[in-house]
Order: sequence, then C-alpha cells, then structure tokens
Amino acid sequence: ETIQRYQNEMFNCEMVFGGMKNEAFILYHLSLSNCNAFEASNMPYVSIGSGSDEAQKILAGYVEQLPRRKRREIGRMEGMFRLIEATNAASRVNIGVGGIPQIMYMDKDGIREVDEESSIFLSEIVKGFDYKQLPRSFVDEAIDGIVFKNSVSFEAMQEQMKKKAKS
Repeated sequence: ETIQRYQNEMFNCEMVFGGMKNEAFILYHLSLSNCNAFEASNMPYVSIGSGSDEAQKILAGYVEQLPRRKRREIGRMEGMFRLIEATNAASRVNIGVGGIPQIMYMDKDGIREVDEESSIFLSEIVKGFDYKQLPRSFVDEAIDGIVFKNSVSFEAMQEQMKKKAKS
C-alpha cells in the first residue's frame, strides 16, 4: 500500500514550461500521469492541478471572446488580472486548491515572488472588482505597483482601497 501511494504521488505530477519557437512564446504541458505526455498548448495559458477545471472555464471564457490575432498579445496587466481571477474561481469551487494564493512573476530580470499578504490582498481586490465594489483602474494600479514595479506596499494600497470602494 505504501509503495502504491508513493508511485501514485510520484507519477501524479504535471509541469508547465515556456519557450521560444519561431519568434513566438509557446507554453508546454508535461504530464507524468498521462503516459509522460509533453505537448504544446494551443491557447495562451495552461491550467493544471486540482482547480484546473474551474480556472479553465474563466481563462477560456476570456480568451474565446478575443479575436484570434489578439490571443497571443495579452498584456501583462490583463494576463495577471485574469490569472488571479481564475485562481479565485478555482479556490472558491475546489477545496484542494487551498486558500492562500502564491503570485510569482518572471521577466528578463528573473523571478519575483509576491509576499503572502500582498498576494492575498490582490486576490481580494480582484474579487472586489468582480463584485462591482472596486474600479478596474484601482485593481490595475495595485497589480502594477505590487507585482510589476514592486514600488508600493499592500498596506498603502489598502488605504487607497478604502477610499475607492463603493460601500
């Protein structure tokens, strides 16, 4: 039984890779539980893990409404917003997802991990937008300052949020 459980855990592994091909960024999905399948994604996202079904609905709904030529040109702000939104949906529906999001961002300068409190705050303000309590401009400003520029604390944005919230 112990060996079987270990084998199941070892082979129930999925990874996402990104790389350049013909001057375009391509995402690849590797699944060790699916006969070591390694395939390129035909969409500008890959959703894996216990909440992937619900996250997939959010991401697919967004991408499908874009003209085909725009699907590979999603800006970092819009992309991060939609990823947080999809993670929120997955967490709300799938108990295995957990409750604390972990936001990481990679660019030419390396990988930046957003601290736990800021990640929770960003998750909550995206919900605030979805519930029509916060303007999108404020959410974008917070994502930009916290994730991309690392120039503002979540505490400072929290004070601004109190002024921007509708109720």
